[in-house]
Amino acid sequence: MHPDKASGPDGLNSAIFQHFWKLLGTEVFKCCQQWLNECKFSAEVNETMLVLIPKKENVEELKDLRPTALCNVLYKIVAKVLANRLQKILQVLISKEQSAFVPGRSITDNVLVAFELLHYMKRKSTQEEGGVALKLDISKAYDRVSWGYLENKMLLMGFSNKWIKWMMLCVTTVSYSISFQGSTIGTIIPKRGLRQGDPLSPYLFLLCVEGLSLGLKQAGEDNRITGCRVANSAPLVTHLLFADDSFLFFKATTAEANEVKGILNSYETYSGQAVNFQKSVIFFSSNVRRDKQTEIKQPLGVHNDIGCTKYLGLPSLIGRFKKTVFRYLKDKVFQRIQGWSTKLLSRAGKAVMIKNVAQAIPSDTMSCFLIPKTLCQEIERLMNAYWWRSSSSASKGIRWLAWDKMCMSKKYGGMGFRNLHGFNLAMLCKQCWNLINRPDALVSRVLKARYYPNCHILEAERKGGSSYTCSGIWEAKEEVKKGLRWVLGDGQSIRINPDRWLRGKEGYCVAQGRFLRRARWATAQGPKATGASKFRN
Repeated sequence: MHPDKASGPDGLNSAIFQHFWKLLGTEVFKCCQQWLNECKFSAEVNETMLVLIPKKENVEELKDLRPTALCNVLYKIVAKVLANRLQKILQVLISKEQSAFVPGRSITDNVLVAFELLHYMKRKSTQEEGGVALKLDISKAYDRVSWGYLENKMLLMGFSNKWIKWMMLCVTTVSYSISFQGSTIGTIIPKRGLRQGDPLSPYLFLLCVEGLSLGLKQAGEDNRITGCRVANSAPLVTHLLFADDSFLFFKATTAEANEVKGILNSYETYSGQAVNFQKSVIFFSSNVRRDKQTEIKQPLGVHNDIGCTKYLGLPSLIGRFKKTVFRYLKDKVFQRIQGWSTKLLSRAGKAVMIKNVAQAIPSDTMSCFLIPKTLCQEIERLMNAYWWRSSSSASKGIRWLAWDKMCMSKKYGGMGFRNLHGFNLAMLCKQCWNLINRPDALVSRVLKARYYPNCHILEAERKGGSSYTCSGIWEAKEEVKKGLRWVLGDGQSIRINPDRWLRGKEGYCVAQGRFLRRARWATAQGPKATGASKFRN
């Protein structure tokens, strides 16, 4: 556990327990032993402090406050034990349409799949039946979970009774005290919901949402819902779930719209969740007529188009003007730098703020999209100007060193700042490497069926009309290929000349001139020439 996390109602953080473990370890062990053997612990262990953090400057309603739960360290130890054990079986329990919090799955997988499906639907212009993408907005997802539904779900999944008692003990014995502007408001005993801040809550929420996933999957298998398929050999996708961010895909017919509405109503009834259809958005493929769109929107109660909305904090659609779409990254960096400009920070302080905050803002976006190089340069100019500007004056200051030199390692005279375009390519290289190493992942199967069905990704050529995410991965693929080489096995799959397999050689390849001279010599000497047959093998 991290030593500097915020303390709970008892005022103790993890660092105190770690430092004084010789004094406190025995008591902690006895409490955990009582929990394991008797399925109970004292009420003080599960006390939680709710700190209300304003989302904006002028707070008008309760929804303008973000509640953050602070749990006691002793409870976190118990919850961590359960969470670490539960992690090991999540891949078996949770369907591939959920990528959040499951070990071995990447958070960005659903972003890439959703963007690919929307791109396919946007380009769909044939006369066949169109498709619909519905992005759901679930209000207060964690706070509304029904405890009875959660317990029944674990029973159906095959958890033992003792395990379920341990889990439900952590969920049902909680009590809240609210802290706001220095004052504490009494004790609240909840009857439903999961805490945001509890190590166990994300995994329990996955189990709840799996009920919706199974319902949609069953409807797809019974042909009541027809999902989206980007190619004949691609998997059929009916839904993509990321905690409370969900995409549903179905055909543009009133019957399927009513079926989706019925599944969502059933899920709301049993789980306690509430879908806010007023804030949900919808997207139709290009071949769906306007009157048909209105007809489908009516039973769903969704009237907002997807437009410029985001999925998992990233753009859902990208048009021709890429720089305009990603302008929000520059605006975020500019706002942060404007706030720092009023503070008297040393050069070391400025370096920490730039490296740990400003350069981290575009990281999530860069892991999925190739940001325009000119926009990266503009963001770097903002950071460069802030670095050289004096805090005590309004002057821009003298820029004694170019930014590309400052991005060099300190070992070579630089400051170790990040080259944003190079970092962007590195993040996309990671995506390419995941496609190579995880061929069974949903995103790998979708992209393979769409762009390289009959070959390996490293041998595939870029096709016209590819999505923006795929174009970025293809550009990064060339960088990946520069550092790859074959590991020798039986040699059946390796081609002597074009493939990269030599260790210790520049480029890992056989020199072209040497290969041609040896091939001519082998041809002139005949098949029995010394070494010729060995060379061909």
